[in-house]
Amino acid sequence: MRRIAAKLGTRGPLRRSPPSLLGGESEMLKDYVPPTRAEECRNTAEILRELAAQLQFYDTRELLMSLADDLDCRTTQFEHQTSRHRVPQKR
Repeated sequence: MRRIAAKLGTRGPLRRSPPSLLGGESEMLKDYVPPTRAEECRNTAEILRELAAQLQFYDTRELLMSLADDLDCRTTQFEHQTSRHRVPQKR
């Protein structure tokens, strides 16, 4: 067993996380609220702009900026769609 582990670059069987840690992670997942389509588009556009700012070549940078602009347009469309489909709350 040790010979195989040495060849694989490990020292033995994999260790599992203590149960107390796993319980905390599952509780955090219960509180997770996935982003709306508009939020996801907005977040992705922001990431693309940050990435574009780090690029050396103009054409690649402009391509990412164009994609970010397209995602901003989609964000606006999704926000308008959700505002039209909202049901007014009774007071």
